[in-house]
Amino acid sequence: MLTRILHNSDQLHSFFNELGLDLSLPQRQHMLNMADALLVCESTKTLAALQRQFVQAPDASNMADFLRIGPWQAPDVRNALREHQIGRLLATAKRTNAPQVIYINIDDSLGEKDKATRHIQVVDWHYDHSESSKSKLRYKNGFCYLVCTMRVGKHAQELRHKWYTKVCVTTTDGDKSIYFVRRRDGRLADVPHDVRVFFSKRHPRAKALSYFLSTDLSCSTKAVLQGYSWRWSCEVVNFYTKTQLGLADFRVRSYEAVDKYMVVVYLAWAYVEQRFDRECSSQIQTYGDIIRRHRDEHAIDWLTGAVAMAIETEDVNLVLQYFLRLEATSA
Repeated sequence: MLTRILHNSDQLHSFFNELGLDLSLPQRQHMLNMADALLVCESTKTLAALQRQFVQAPDASNMADFLRIGPWQAPDVRNALREHQIGRLLATAKRTNAPQVIYINIDDSLGEKDKATRHIQVVDWHYDHSESSKSKLRYKNGFCYLVCTMRVGKHAQELRHKWYTKVCVTTTDGDKSIYFVRRRDGRLADVPHDVRVFFSKRHPRAKALSYFLSTDLSCSTKAVLQGYSWRWSCEVVNFYTKTQLGLADFRVRSYEAVDKYMVVVYLAWAYVEQRFDRECSSQIQTYGDIIRRHRDEHAIDWLTGAVAMAIETEDVNLVLQYFLRLEATSA
């Protein structure tokens, strides 16, 4: 069995130190192990698969107990992570003299489980709007969750109002999209102040409209549409956490255990985001590049340790038994 992790990542360890989590040393080590293994494991991230990443690791049942009955609370860790992320983002905006205008993007998503999955508290059948049509509704067995991303940026310039204003918005991949937008200010029931509603369509003669509402009456048409385009960050988070970090791979049953598992997944993702911000270059252009770099660092550490042990012991079989976790055979 090929293991991957000889020592915990120094970079990930430093990230955990920055968070200042109120955890005992064993709890902290379990969380560090799980986050590290989530980043390295390339197969389905069951707890047994995560345990198999380590040259030396406790039984997989210890990881399960850490999630099921460990005396720590997911909201406490989540709050510490949020505070760290927001502080880092605001500090970056201040350092770069960016206007401290905050955009919060919230999006719901479905984590799909196998159709036969039962007895997990968060799993049920949910309506899937992305695959449903007017004639055929589709449902998926899975869990529903919210993703929230934050951006500190600059309001776009105010545009002079017309009946339909032609607005050019830059998408996340750098392309330009044209929308035709008009706006109205007014009141909504049970809302104690004025709001601004934007009516948007892709062509002047198009019948289909999209609607955007803002409580900030100083926000321009372009700023609203540009801000909405930044919600793509939620899709990026969903993609990587599902495909690379195993967000939907949990097997624990209780709501509290699933919540703890997801907190560890998002800790690992926050580490990827922070490293990307610091190391973005011609060689590091995507979050996937950071995950590959993390795995490569472990591969170098693992191979260096194996070679050093072979030189020291001059016993290849002993090295294989230790690093591949093989059972010792009698001579």
